[in-house]
Amino acid sequence: MNSRSSKFSKSLVAKDVLIYLEDVAGHVTAMEQVANGFHEILNRAHSNYLAQISIELTEASNSMGITMKKVFLYSFLFFVALV
Repeated sequence: MNSRSSKFSKSLVAKDVLIYLEDVAGHVTAMEQVANGFHEILNRAHSNYLAQISIELTEASNSMGITMKKVFLYSFLFFVALV
C-alpha cells in the first residue's frame, strides 16, 4: 500500500474500495499530466502565433514606409514642377 492508502487503512473503508479509489486517483493524476501537456502545447502555439503576427505587422509597416516615401517623392516632384 502506498501513502494514500495508509491514510485510510485504519478507517472504515473496505480494502476493495481502497483499491478502487487508488485506481481512480491514478487516473486523475494521469489526466492531469495530459492536461498539463496540452496546456504547454497551447502556450507554445500561442507564442508562435503572436510572433507571426508581430512579423507580419513589421512587414506591413515597412511596406507602408516605402509607399509613403514614394508618395512624398511624387508630391515633391509635382510641387517642384508647379513652381
